[in-house]
Amino acid sequence: MGFVPLSRSSVFSYTGLRPELQTGTLKVESLVLSTLKRIQEQQDLNAFLSVFPERAIDKAREVDEKLSQGRAGALAGMIMAVKDLIAMKGQRLTCGSRMSIMCLLSARLRSKGLKPKMSL
Repeated sequence: MGFVPLSRSSVFSYTGLRPELQTGTLKVESLVLSTLKRIQEQQDLNAFLSVFPERAIDKAREVDEKLSQGRAGALAGMIMAVKDLIAMKGQRLTCGSRMSIMCLLSARLRSKGLKPKMSL
C-alpha cells in the first residue's frame, strides 16, 4: 500500500475523497499510512498525546473491505483525531492533564464520606 502524496493529503475533504473511496481508486489504508507518516514527521508539534498506528491500519483494512462490498457507512474512510476528552475503549483518558485523575480520586473519596479539598 503506497502513501498518498502529502500535498494531496493535506486537503482531505469528504466530497473529494468519498467517490474515490467508494470506487476503490483510493484505499483508506493509503490515507491512514500517509496520515501516520505526517504525524511522525511533525512530532515536534506535540499535537498528539497518543497515536495507535496498528489499530488505525487494522481498522483501515476493515473499512476497505466493507467499501469493496458496498457495506460501509456514509463516513467510512474519513480520518479523524479524537480529543483526549473523549473516552475510547481500552485507552487511557487524561484530558491532557492530571486533573481528571484528581477529579476521579475526589469523587471516590466523596463516595466514601470524605470531603476532600485540593489545590492544583
